[in-house]
Amino acid sequence: MTRKLIEKRVTAVKDLSRRAFLAAAGAAAASLPAAAIAQDTDPLPIDGSGLPAGPEYSFVQPQRARLNLWGRITEWGTPIRVQPGLGNEVSTFIGQNQVIPLLEEIRAEGTNPRNDLWYRVPQGYIYTDRVQPMRPYRMPQIITDITTTIAGEPG
Repeated sequence: MTRKLIEKRVTAVKDLSRRAFLAAAGAAAASLPAAAIAQDTDPLPIDGSGLPAGPEYSFVQPQRARLNLWGRITEWGTPIRVQPGLGNEVSTFIGQNQVIPLLEEIRAEGTNPRNDLWYRVPQGYIYTDRVQPMRPYRMPQIITDITTTIAGEPG
């Protein structure tokens, strides 16, 4: 670079107002995280369990989902499938009026185009058209001792 060009740039920096400097510095600082995020990095490798293999994910434990819901089977010989969906293999059949826990709701192809809801049960997956959902009945707590005093006051 020539001496005149260097002097011209130094003069331009000296004439930079405080507001213009802060705006330029803020724009530069804001672009730093975006550049780091935009880098094409590979995600953590996934081990055989389907979970990330990184040490920071060691707290993740696969747990069975559980709805607070039970289901009564409404038809005899209702098929329980290995995976949700009509074309999947039937693992077993279940009899009418049996009550089973419903673990999870899943969307997959069903016999009715307006109903794609399946339930995951302990044996596999069952289509919802043959299941009557039931809330578990909880026995009311029996109270035998009734106090007539207010807490903190003598009786």
